Amino acid sequence: MKRILVSISVFLIAGTMLAAQDSIGEITYLDGYPEVIRDGDVLYDTLDFGFPIQNFDSIRTDEHSSVELRLNPSTGIDASISVEPGTHFYVNVSSLRSEQIGSVELLVGSISVIARELAGRSRLQVRTQSSVAGVRGTTFAVTTAVGGEVLISTEEGLVEVTDEQGFVLFAAPGEAVEVDTERDVIRNLKYSNDALAEFRQQWVEDRVDAFRANAPRVLRFYGRRYLDAREQFVQAYEELMSHRIIIDRWIEESRRGIIGSDMSLLQDKRRIAGPLLRIRAGMFALEHTFTRLDQMAVYVRDISATVDVGDGGSAADLYRRIAIERAVMQQRLATVRHILKLYAERNDGETPMDAFGGFIGVDTNDDFFFGDGGFSGDPESGDNDR
Repeated sequence: MKRILVSISVFLIAGTMLAAQDSIGEITYLDGYPEVIRDGDVLYDTLDFGFPIQNFDSIRTDEHSSVELRLNPSTGIDASISVEPGTHFYVNVSSLRSEQIGSVELLVGSISVIARELAGRSRLQVRTQSSVAGVRGTTFAVTTAVGGEVLISTEEGLVEVTDEQGFVLFAAPGEAVEVDTERDVIRNLKYSNDALAEFRQQWVEDRVDAFRANAPRVLRFYGRRYLDAREQFVQAYEELMSHRIIIDRWIEESRRGIIGSDMSLLQDKRRIAGPLLRIRAGMFALEHTFTRLDQMAVYVRDISATVDVGDGGSAADLYRRIAIERAVMQQRLATVRHILKLYAERNDGETPMDAFGGFIGVDTNDDFFFGDGGFSGDPESGDNDR
């Protein structure tokens, strides 16, 4: 029989106060009406200079909005993020750690990052559907296109880019990296150092032209990917919500600004950790394909009825289904982010997937070591008997 080894170094005292709701930085500039989605609620009319950003906040700009964030150096990551119009992303950077691998999950649009200083072994990653861009200190931009392609370019320093297959290339001044999941391509693209802005703009326009020329194939690819991701996410969500008693208790504690303690907290984390880890892959794929199909919609109206995306349905059928399910799915995704935040607040700022990094697709049946600092064992090991 398998067993889970529990490593306990410190017990929290009942009623321990939450650390300022895990505030990780603040808004330093905004234009228009950007939105922050926090714990399932949309915040927009309260946004202003100095507005605090929390771990797992989701930031969204429309076509007429932009915003800049500054991460708090006390997190071990002194960086600024400039968010261009038409962008949606969320952050996983904890205020409870002074060294960490922080991540920005870019769903759609474009961001520019200035990583000034990273303490100790800290790193900052920008993750997209098809790539992970990791840095320790540089100025770079990540841009997505309508067909799902990603462009990583840098003004100074090197950016390590890893695709879904684990292949690595480096972006450097004058040499960007392009990743295209649908065509299974990762390559370097050269450009003039003094024309980076024009190069990025031209790349986006060229990708729109390429999408129009291959819209049925790309739409079929993402439609089928969405259906697979939706099924995986729904099943994992039902498993996670079977622990609703624990989740509701954590939400109530958060409202009161406290964290429970004693052995029950460790048992609660153990029960929640496996389902959270398993839901991550489906959540990752669902969010990205969801936003990608939204972005494609304006280009495929005339062909969606004739493109088969699987399950015996057309792309038009899929878009109707998405329209019906949109509010429910968005709320469920926001709920999972909220639970990840609650877990991190009770686990030294770490979530179950933090120990693995990169692309999260780990399948586990709770065969891992569970400790006070997250995961400290091999989820594939057969030595961890329950």
